Amino acid sequence: MARLSPRFCADGVCTDRYQITDMRASLSIGTFVHESGHLITNWPDLYDYDGSSHGSVASYGVMGFGAIGTTNKFRPTPPVAHFRAIAGWDTVTELNPAIDANAPTGTLTHTSGSHTSYKWTNPSNRNEAFYIEAIHQSGQNTEQPSQGLAIWHVDTRGSNSNEWFPYIQMEHADGNRDPENNRNRGDGTDLFVANGEFSNLYPNSLSSKGTNSLWWNGADSGLAISSISAPAQTISFNLESNVVEPPKGDTYRGTLSDKGQQIQPNGSWFQYSGGTIKLDLTGPNNADFDLKLERWQGGRWTQVSISETPTSVESISYTAASGYYRIVVYSYSGAGDYTLTVNK
Repeated sequence: MARLSPRFCADGVCTDRYQITDMRASLSIGTFVHESGHLITNWPDLYDYDGSSHGSVASYGVMGFGAIGTTNKFRPTPPVAHFRAIAGWDTVTELNPAIDANAPTGTLTHTSGSHTSYKWTNPSNRNEAFYIEAIHQSGQNTEQPSQGLAIWHVDTRGSNSNEWFPYIQMEHADGNRDPENNRNRGDGTDLFVANGEFSNLYPNSLSSKGTNSLWWNGADSGLAISSISAPAQTISFNLESNVVEPPKGDTYRGTLSDKGQQIQPNGSWFQYSGGTIKLDLTGPNNADFDLKLERWQGGRWTQVSISETPTSVESISYTAASGYYRIVVYSYSGAGDYTLTVNK
């Protein structure tokens, strides 16, 4: 896909976007469909630009590698549930009772290719959610690597070139994260099948690079799925609605320039009698914001805790003695707005 400069205009209608795809003698349509995903619906790529991985979604979606394989180039795999939802193709049912008090619970079913999906949204960050759908190797899904229940962790702040914080992460049922580790583009153990479980502990309890229902900041989402039925056109599963209340602390917002920093709360400090200070930062997905907690000691501000991931999602939990404290939010790279939640 490319853009015209200057734009082409006729009869009051203008455009600058176009794509040209060589289907070759075999008339494979995969690349054409993938590029049309950019052109028509503005979906981003899900493969890893820097080549350090195959991207979490890998061959399970058309915007990853689901359109350029030996066979799926003739029958591309469909877009993942989130992309269908933002295009208006799916009816999406919210499952988190913290978002919808009337959300269904108990035993639920989903039918592959039914233009529906489920999601469990983060009440503290409405751009983050888990999407749930059945995938059956029939119809347009014939060339999927496997079949079973698919769970996608979506966060618009993620980057497709960061395999450990992508825009869309596939929650691999085997917990191996083979595509992220550059081992394959998806295999037969990635989808959840009979008696599979998905919770804050399963398939594994790793807080970093794991497969579980934790939010990106490490908080428990409350989502728990069990009693998954065998792969079929329609799959049933049991949903346990363990509602986790969002933080009720003080919220501060600001805007950082590239390499800039701000002091919170409101450019000042606070006195604390002692206990746990919990800080949660969220910032733009195209920047790297970091977080420090400082204490006044020996006539100067001294760092007592720091959170520096390669994203703008940071969290600090610090057992503090009585004293004076301040919070520093700073840009390692990039600029934009942020939200800081302080619980103490």
